[in-house]
Amino acid sequence: VDHLKKLPDGTLAAPDGRSPEHGPEKADGVSYDQQLCWDLFTNMIEASETLDVDADYRKELIAKRKKLVGPKIGKWGQLQEWMDDIDDPKDKHRHINHMIAVYPGRQIHPTTTPKLAEAAKVGLIARGNGGPGWSQAWKTCIYARLLDGERAYTLLSGLMASRIYGNLWASHPPFQIDCNFGYPAGVNEMLVQSHMGYIHLLPSLPKAWSKGHIKGMRVRGGYELDIAWKDGMLTRAVIRGVSNGPGKCAVRYGKGTKTFALARDKSQVLNAADFK
Repeated sequence: VDHLKKLPDGTLAAPDGRSPEHGPEKADGVSYDQQLCWDLFTNMIEASETLDVDADYRKELIAKRKKLVGPKIGKWGQLQEWMDDIDDPKDKHRHINHMIAVYPGRQIHPTTTPKLAEAAKVGLIARGNGGPGWSQAWKTCIYARLLDGERAYTLLSGLMASRIYGNLWASHPPFQIDCNFGYPAGVNEMLVQSHMGYIHLLPSLPKAWSKGHIKGMRVRGGYELDIAWKDGMLTRAVIRGVSNGPGKCAVRYGKGTKTFALARDKSQVLNAADFK
């Protein structure tokens, strides 16, 4: 809050920033910084509401969040990496810092900000599928969050084919744990997402995974779930309350959402017909 700079139009920008390892230094309103601010403010606001504390500070953050320089769409349809529209469509840099609003953040999503989500995809496609393993894993997660299972799968399978040693360590060289952790993160995001306030089943399922099942997946809200699918369609999901509170549980599949009360240590069985 103390660090933010008020611009002539009244918006607030983090000053003297840089998109890590990339672009101009000491720039105001770098997208990476702005998105981190939005995430931090939003997390603080929600925590204060849940705990019923710091009401005055919450109001201050809500007011300042509205004034933050937000994500912008540039001249070639891309999500801008900087406040100024200077992105190069031929840039293949391994870092995609301006995408943290998609993953691991939640400021940009196809269901809430479709135009920004499309701009993120335009920028991501322009960056290409190259780069070290950690970069490919990160791109996998972003495509999954953008609900593009086919592009996520292309990156994920390419990563296993070209960036993994025989002992399953990721190469960079000689070893990079970001890629190893990023691989299952990408798989998880393709099969289940829970960052938007509901549990989204099979949000980015690729055609190559037409049949399968997972068990014991933990998701936000204190829930655990099992999922089975066949011919690319959900056949059965079991949602269990593990450490959840007394509120409602919202589950999405396809274009449908089902909301129900689920007590701790209880379970709910769902199938595709429940979402019609």
